[in-house]
Amino acid sequence: MPTYIMLMKLTDGGALAIKESPGRIDVAQAKWRALGGKMTSLHRTFGEYDFVAVGEGPNDWCAMAFDAFMASTGSVRTITMKAIDETEWKWLLGSKDEDLAEIASPPGPTRRKGFSPARRKSS
Repeated sequence: MPTYIMLMKLTDGGALAIKESPGRIDVAQAKWRALGGKMTSLHRTFGEYDFVAVGEGPNDWCAMAFDAFMASTGSVRTITMKAIDETEWKWLLGSKDEDLAEIASPPGPTRRKGFSPARRKSS
């Protein structure tokens, strides 16, 4: 599964309710699991960001849904980055351009049978 790194900064409301954060963390982890992911580590930090989480998820759509969920709580603002491990990095650096062109458009919702952004109905 792809790896995602999330940088989180408490909102003013989140900071005022800091003692509730352990419960909010449990809810967030349950949401990530419901989306098919797994939080592999969570760290409380000081400096520009208040928390850093590392997790794995099935795809970018699930990561984006999780970001939207986190934003809807009103307690944190997030920056999420997709990460690759050292093995993938070494493969990338050793790959030929034509090999990369083959995967430049990775499989995803747009390649699923029946999915077409043009056929989506606007509300």
